Amino acid sequence: MSFKRLLKSVVRDLLPHAGLDFRTPSGIHLLVPDRGAWSSTGEIFIARSYDVFFPRLEMVRGWVDLGCNQGFFSFALLEHLARINNNAQPETWAFLFDANETCVARVNDAITRNSLQSRWKCSQAVIGPPDSLVNFERHKDSVHSNIFSIGRSDKVLSLPTTNLTELLSGRKEFFDLIKIDIEGAEKFLFQHHSTLLNRFRFGICEWHSPQFSGHDLLAAIEKAGWRVVQFCSSTDRYDIQKGHSWGSPFGVALWENPAPSH
Repeated sequence: MSFKRLLKSVVRDLLPHAGLDFRTPSGIHLLVPDRGAWSSTGEIFIARSYDVFFPRLEMVRGWVDLGCNQGFFSFALLEHLARINNNAQPETWAFLFDANETCVARVNDAITRNSLQSRWKCSQAVIGPPDSLVNFERHKDSVHSNIFSIGRSDKVLSLPTTNLTELLSGRKEFFDLIKIDIEGAEKFLFQHHSTLLNRFRFGICEWHSPQFSGHDLLAAIEKAGWRVVQFCSSTDRYDIQKGHSWGSPFGVALWENPAPSH
């Protein structure tokens, strides 16, 4: 093992035992209590994986965060919007969803702590085959909880899938952006909720091979008639000299819908 990888391993093992309580420059108050939250903090606030997309979203005021985990994507986007507005937070509206009840409780706590509860809501949603019960593997530290039973977990739950189209049918004011990170279940969203997805002006989606590959996502975007604005992939298994690749096992894409429907 290289020294760099060893250092990462040590940090990953030690940091979750030292809880973090911090505020962003605009005053957003966030807690980082466990390894799952540390992982999300690293992705969103340290590696800043989504920052490359934020300049394209500066007029976004309402969004859906599907697979919100700790809610950090939404809070990071709010922080970006505040930063370009002299650290004054604009009025925003957000629906956040996660299948993990622990994450939902944490996000609602963060929403209340930041006095956003009149305009932000978080609730449980499980994406999968319509009108079905699925086995949901819930990891104790909230990392990579999923419906595909991959890896070790503290509990496997049988949960009904959510009809997201029906759930959001009356919420036209939230349709600026949808962010999707549901650990491979993206394929069910595109297969069964295409009408809903067509109502958003922008979409950001992570892909997770093998359940839903980059090529699957690109095909879904092209079939819908949307425009790829930007995409990034992991540095694993692609030639860095050739840039980012839809063939990478993991990545994120931003698209624009030129004619969103209501």
